[in-house]
Amino acid sequence: MYSPLDTIAAISTPRGHGGIGIIRLSGPLALEISSKIFFPSSKSSLENIKPNVLVHGWARDEKNRPVDEVMRVFMRAPHSYTAEDIVELSAHGGAAVLDKLLGLCLKYGARLAAPGEFTLRAFVNGRMDLSRAEAVADIITGKTELAARAAAVQLTGAFYEKLNTFKNFLLEFLSRLEASIDHPDEDIRFWEASSVKENLLAIIGAMEGLLAGAQKGRLLREGMRIAVIGRPNSGKSSVLNALLQRERAIVSDIPGTTRDTIEESVDICGIPAIIVDTAGLRSHTLDPIEKIGHARTVENIKNADMIFWIFDAADSIGESERHIAGILNEMNAARKTVPVLNKIDLAPRLEEGAINGLVEGLRGPVRISALKAVSLESLEQAVADFSGINTLSLDEPVLTNSRHSDILKRAKNSCEEALQSVSGGESDEFTAFHVREALNIIGELTGETSTEDILENIFSKFCIGK
Repeated sequence: MYSPLDTIAAISTPRGHGGIGIIRLSGPLALEISSKIFFPSSKSSLENIKPNVLVHGWARDEKNRPVDEVMRVFMRAPHSYTAEDIVELSAHGGAAVLDKLLGLCLKYGARLAAPGEFTLRAFVNGRMDLSRAEAVADIITGKTELAARAAAVQLTGAFYEKLNTFKNFLLEFLSRLEASIDHPDEDIRFWEASSVKENLLAIIGAMEGLLAGAQKGRLLREGMRIAVIGRPNSGKSSVLNALLQRERAIVSDIPGTTRDTIEESVDICGIPAIIVDTAGLRSHTLDPIEKIGHARTVENIKNADMIFWIFDAADSIGESERHIAGILNEMNAARKTVPVLNKIDLAPRLEEGAINGLVEGLRGPVRISALKAVSLESLEQAVADFSGINTLSLDEPVLTNSRHSDILKRAKNSCEEALQSVSGGESDEFTAFHVREALNIIGELTGETSTEDILENIFSKFCIGK
């Protein structure tokens, strides 16, 4: 882990050129170290420095040469992010200046912060629980506004409050169980079965409610892969370009222009989606390069969360479509496939009924013209309908982290076993075992029962400086 006696330092802003760059120090020597570097425009001493006030001055090196014009703010423990003394030096955002300032901090006694160590200290010092600490990382890495909003709800402590409600009842129930266990000779029970069952059912229901949105929440955090497939020259690359709203893929009337996969990220309905434009699929080819592209397309069909199957509305069903249908049937991929009738601006020849007969259980087609930008919103609506993201409410905490949903499933199972124990009239010892187990599992979410290895694994994924 770390020593609380260490004072740590890091560059807390992204690397590269910018208007402002921040050096952050946290620990018992934060103010003392900064005062060897920072010299205020108006004279002051360590004793009369006011916390939470920006002070203008100059940073100077060990030979008293000016490094940069900076601002310093001091935050006194425990009223800071880490609940320790924190100093932040705001300099101009050049890499050379920030590296120099960081080097001076290390020279005067600070240690380079490990990834996520500032937030780890905030957790260890009781400034936040583990679920809120993980929300900090999710806000930093959130790829869409909706993903960031979901993380912000968790950062407010809404998820922790729900866990605390579960924990408080279980602790109260456990204390009553233990009282009954400690007084076996007394003809009295310290808990009432009907009330306990009612509360356990309420907790299990609340857990199920959180878990019900976990799949949608995972999409916000991890995104989804959408494979764009079809025969050559059906308009796949035009669909990619339309979704990106820029010319990313070459569009040509010559079939087989795309021979390899092209991947691009785009925000669709708040979901960070990866759109994969694949090589066109024919029923037969002798071209060795096209065969490689074919194999990669099949692999992308397998790995995709969702598939847009592009049809040329101005043409009829051919061998290529039947070949693709065979692949989808073999992979049982109909449930994640949305047919897209492209080129509806041209004279239509393809009937929707012909598509429906290709693959059993296929959804109804979406009708667009990618090149003319007609009805493109229906593609986004198809993603929203498929993912269910349009039914997601951020008024309540959403499980975006698979670690959280896995742990909550285990906690729910333990609560269900406790309920069965109460309903079945089992001994208080058996019931207490399940309740303790549920409490320990909930503690893995808040960090109260997490091991050092788990904590290091979580915080090592943070960036340095946070």
